[in-house]
Amino acid sequence: MTVDGKTVEIEYNKEFGLQNAIHLLFRQPTNSLFEFFADKLGIPIDDTDFQGRNPFLINTIQFATKPFFFKTMEKLLQRNVRFDLPDSNGRTPFLIFYEKGNMTLAN
Repeated sequence: MTVDGKTVEIEYNKEFGLQNAIHLLFRQPTNSLFEFFADKLGIPIDDTDFQGRNPFLINTIQFATKPFFFKTMEKLLQRNVRFDLPDSNGRTPFLIFYEKGNMTLAN
């Protein structure tokens, strides 16, 4: 890969790089596992991965139209997750939620 005219070696996988257990959990959310990881083990819920995505953003990308999305979103908001954190492309979870056809709920 070339950055600023220099060849650099990619240290992290583009999709999964820098993700912790909470990031991976939000690909297939499970309440009991989330509470175990976040509350018992103290795994940070707001870490960003290689693409600048926190678990809240991954949840929005993957599941914004699924019924359990709001329950998961509520759990993250109760723990003060940064809901307005943009990814490396400048897209916030709220913008993604809106773009996925949730205009009425977003307003």
